[in-house]
Amino acid sequence: MYTTNKIVKMAMLLLIILPLLFAGLKCYSQIDSLEHKYFNNDSIHYDVIYVSHSVLSKKTNPISKHYVSLRISKTYRDYLLGKDTVFWLERLQNDTSDWATNLVLYYLYDKDASRLIVFNTRKKWLRIKEDDVKYWRKFLSTSMKKSQSSTKTRKSMDGILGVFSRNEAVLMVVPLNIQV
Repeated sequence: MYTTNKIVKMAMLLLIILPLLFAGLKCYSQIDSLEHKYFNNDSIHYDVIYVSHSVLSKKTNPISKHYVSLRISKTYRDYLLGKDTVFWLERLQNDTSDWATNLVLYYLYDKDASRLIVFNTRKKWLRIKEDDVKYWRKFLSTSMKKSQSSTKTRKSMDGILGVFSRNEAVLMVVPLNIQV
């Protein structure tokens, strides 16, 4: 039967395994709540900001762009960047998450968001939804192939936007989330 030594070992093993199990479940529940927050058309909060690259580059003809700004942690951003094309396309085809997913993709891949100044609501965006879905389908399938063959990491705007959270470069960032 079981000796006292075996019972103590099993109890110790349970004491080690149970906290790990609960930590894993907590992690999944946090991801689910984040997915509800960022992939829900009704609850996503974003800004379209204008960034002048003249500060970032010494080129004579600096290029400036509009970006989608979201508050996503680096850990969750890295998690999302690991998602496959099917994950994104399913959400782009869902009426409750299509607009929010499009905004998250603009954010993750630093796509120029100047068109989102005009198409700044889901209702307006639906007129150009198919264009964005086609773009993301092609972009994601191409980028997934590249990421499988290369370990090149994506340069993120987070470091740059972090500067703007302080009052050092306020004149360079203009929130453009204006309802028209």
